[in-house]
Amino acid sequence: MNILNKLYSWYGKKTVFLFLAAIVALLVIGVIFAFSSNGDQSEAAPQSDSLSRVKLGSISQLQSQSLFRVIGEVKAVSEARLQAESSGRITSVNANLGDTVQAGFVLATLENSAQRAALLQAEGSYEAALAGAASSKSGTESAETSLSAALTSGVSTYRSAFISADSSVRNTIDDLFTDPAGATPGFRLDSYGSAVALNQERKDLEPILDEWSAKTATADIGNIRSRLGEAITNTQRILQYTETLSAIVSRQDPSSIFTQTQKDSLEAEFLGIRSNLNQTLQALESAQTAIKSSEEALDRAKIAGSSNEVSLADAQVKSALGSLQAARSSYEKTLVRTPISGVVNALYLKEGEYASQGQPSAIIANNNALEITTALSSADAELVSIGDKVFVNGATEGLITAVAPAIDPASGKKEIKIGVVEDSQLTNGETVTIEFKRSEAKSSDTIHIPLSAVKIGVDSQQVFTVSGSGELEAHAVSMGSIMGDLVEITQGLSADMVIVLDARGLRAGQKVEIITE
Repeated sequence: MNILNKLYSWYGKKTVFLFLAAIVALLVIGVIFAFSSNGDQSEAAPQSDSLSRVKLGSISQLQSQSLFRVIGEVKAVSEARLQAESSGRITSVNANLGDTVQAGFVLATLENSAQRAALLQAEGSYEAALAGAASSKSGTESAETSLSAALTSGVSTYRSAFISADSSVRNTIDDLFTDPAGATPGFRLDSYGSAVALNQERKDLEPILDEWSAKTATADIGNIRSRLGEAITNTQRILQYTETLSAIVSRQDPSSIFTQTQKDSLEAEFLGIRSNLNQTLQALESAQTAIKSSEEALDRAKIAGSSNEVSLADAQVKSALGSLQAARSSYEKTLVRTPISGVVNALYLKEGEYASQGQPSAIIANNNALEITTALSSADAELVSIGDKVFVNGATEGLITAVAPAIDPASGKKEIKIGVVEDSQLTNGETVTIEFKRSEAKSSDTIHIPLSAVKIGVDSQQVFTVSGSGELEAHAVSMGSIMGDLVEITQGLSADMVIVLDARGLRAGQKVEIITE
């Protein structure tokens, strides 16, 4: 108290109280800081005793047990991707998705009235040629029969040609005009300066088609020679007009009035009628040639007498057979026919729609016989052989059945085919993981280890081993190529070393705990 009284007298009570309060506050802060530091140390102590756990693997073991993985695709061994071989409206679809079909089954049919008519005509000509060859008693009679058959066939071709040409103009081309049969047809699209010529040509075609229609009723073997020539001229003119319109349609800019979908549909229709008109022109020219050839054969038969009976008959049969085969080929192109038996895995056709030539139509596959295809780099492919076992999705066993002998220039890799058992539970088109077992690979002096076992720095690569005292020891290594999840080590390791399999987050000198399980 004496000291306080003296301090009071010297400095005043207020100053002394403030000084004492400051001292007490400093003491309280010191105590709190001391307790806080002790608490941090007590919490950190257990951390300093915690060790990272690592798993070890021997280099020799890794060479026989390590796997590298790639992605592959499951495909059917027998699969057919069908396309439309001609253009036209789809008139029937005879299968559904998932149906099982036999080889030769017709999945769909395109509009083929002209082709069926040409085929029927060719069949009649062939049968007539056969009958003529069998029944003719002389070369002259045989030639006359063949000529009669050719003339009859020409009449049929003439009438079919009118149907094709008339349909092309009045069912497709006329859609581009406001009044196609009127005095001023009126082209509806952007003509790019050709409206007058286009309207005039459509106007000129009207009487040509009317006259052709009238002549089909009176066409016979007596006047068919001249009328075939007229039909060829008319068809060529309509075909040229069609090609001009087709080019103009292709140049149209889509708008709210003329959409891209409408443009695509119209282009497809013009492609179809151009194809039909070309076939019609070919049929007319073939009929004209057949008549001329028959007439020449008849002239030769009259000069030679009956000595050429057999050869002329055979020639006529062969000519008719050639025409029949050409007509059948044209007809077959309107059918979407499967060449193999299997399941309909995809079907892109719908009745009533328009199909373009080359359009994908269907996928037929045998889903019970599957294989897997993948690709490996040239270096990786050297490590596998035909007959090696692989694991698909970690469970299903497979067998390498083929290794491409050369690199595919598109992918820069070699294709690998892998066979699987029928009950593999895999699905056609599925993407799978394929594991190649190193014990099945070709022998190699190069060491491969998991990529995770290498700690990659800015200018160094290290692999860790564990010393007797439980500390990590770093070993500098040189890396080569990477294959899947493995990396090639060219320097720094030997077959008798045991390394840490996961070096991520570790450092040299660090104490670790070894996982033994």
